[in-house]
Amino acid sequence: MAGDSSYIGLIGAMPAEIEPFRNVLSVEEGFQQSTILFYIGRCEDKRIVLARSGVGKVNAAAAAQLMIQSFKPKALLGFGVAGAIHSGCDIGDIVLGEKLIQHDFGWYTAGRFVPEEMFIYRGKRKQRIPWFASHPALVKTAIAATEKALLGSRQVHVGTIVSGDQVICMEEKRKDLVLRYQALATDMESAAIAQVAYMNQVPLLIIRTISDKADLSLEGTWIKKIKLALQARKEFSLAIKQGVTFVCEVLKHINLNLLFCKE
Repeated sequence: MAGDSSYIGLIGAMPAEIEPFRNVLSVEEGFQQSTILFYIGRCEDKRIVLARSGVGKVNAAAAAQLMIQSFKPKALLGFGVAGAIHSGCDIGDIVLGEKLIQHDFGWYTAGRFVPEEMFIYRGKRKQRIPWFASHPALVKTAIAATEKALLGSRQVHVGTIVSGDQVICMEEKRKDLVLRYQALATDMESAAIAQVAYMNQVPLLIIRTISDKADLSLEGTWIKKIKLALQARKEFSLAIKQGVTFVCEVLKHINLNLLFCKE
């Protein structure tokens, strides 16, 4: 099965993001390579390879590279939950990552963090890359699928997602990310998956569902903490369900024959 160019690769970080897909995919087999758990199956007429990467940029990049080398997918789709950092995004909304940026890449100097553009080497030449991007045709496909995804009052946003090995819970940090990158949401994997897709010239689409406002507070009494935890769990579950529904609808609309590796 490895090497079948008709595969679409899906990457999620956590079991809670992956398991719902097992209920909608016709899973043919599951196995583990290194620490990455893979499932092979179908969604409608599409052959799917699904990976559970683990949380964080390194895990996500490792999963993406292993998937590309082992299965040679014709397209790569990163999905899961994210925290809203823009006021226009609400819990349950979908964010399509048109641009993906690693917000924690840079250096600390004079007591402050200074971001740096990502770069890769092409031979001896250093290539600076201000952001990575989802494939325009896949973004258009996802937008077209919106009408049939039954999202109710939830909205689909297209814009920048920033990624870093940090859970963002501070209003000051949220404002900084919006001001610096005009970002809509933040997660811990998408930009890393995007970089690997770019390096391997594999068309990419990032879909994230808003599960929180990146403003979690642990202050207050233990009763308040329990209420916050229960509400967060409910919102997380709803976001997962919403995301699975939307991703499945997008998969139905993807035409692999229209994709190409280079713009």
